[in-house]
Amino acid sequence: MSKKIIISGQERDLNPIIALIMSIVITGMGELYSGFPQKGITLALARNVSLLIIPFYAMAYDKYSYITEVFFSFIFFAAITIFSPVYAFIISSKRKKIIELKLSSKQSIIIFALLNVIITIISLIIFLSDFSIKFSHNSSDPLIDKGDIIVIKKENNDSFKRGEMVLLKRDASLFNRIIGLSEENIAYKKGRFSINGSDLLQSIFTEPEMKKLSLTDFDVISESDGGIKYPVIQKKDNFTYKNTLKINEYFTAPDNRESESEFAIVKDEDIYGRVEGILYSPKRYKFLIKPFLLLEN
Repeated sequence: MSKKIIISGQERDLNPIIALIMSIVITGMGELYSGFPQKGITLALARNVSLLIIPFYAMAYDKYSYITEVFFSFIFFAAITIFSPVYAFIISSKRKKIIELKLSSKQSIIIFALLNVIITIISLIIFLSDFSIKFSHNSSDPLIDKGDIIVIKKENNDSFKRGEMVLLKRDASLFNRIIGLSEENIAYKKGRFSINGSDLLQSIFTEPEMKKLSLTDFDVISESDGGIKYPVIQKKDNFTYKNTLKINEYFTAPDNRESESEFAIVKDEDIYGRVEGILYSPKRYKFLIKPFLLLEN
């Protein structure tokens, strides 16, 4: 004689449209409504982890650029955000009705929604405390076009490297290159920087390198400190510059050397953050443009 297992709970009809809307508003909530609380919680946590993983990854690994990691983090975040409503619609359509258990009750759904919102806000705060997304309001030749979406790593870092591009606090559109480091002698003559009497290396770009940097509209050359190289537009006149940096000072210059008025000596507190790269350039229809090329040792 078989025994019948009785599950206590109220039977509830499912509406796929309601499930869809719930997961559009809050990721995973439609899954709870449809009787799949574990799946809803998993989707919600995975979505928040996609934001949190990048700041902690950046703390563990020192890299020249995190633009690729940020890009895939956003892709994963967006994929879960889109997947959750679609999945909630499908499973609620198939089940049609459920026995409402504790984790699928209205009270549990409300608690889940509140916790999800709180955790998402905390995740965003942590991400935005370390990284920032900026829209370029002006072009900064030759790399940055007006309208480019730029990823900035905000940091108070006493070890910026030569060749890194930074955004200065005094001007939201002033992207300068770190040229000189603490206590170095800086000189500029005939379109060329020298550090402590040694010229920075200059050469031409190969076609593959031009393609990687998305350079097509400018007559540029490469400048390098031996580790990375980046594009510059040389100044054609006889402008010269000399200075000796003090402790904890950096000398910065735009990649367009015709803008000598933007040459600047700055300290850590004057730098908003390091440019990780261009996430997307609408004018060039291109993703992931880094502000440099790594040289092979």
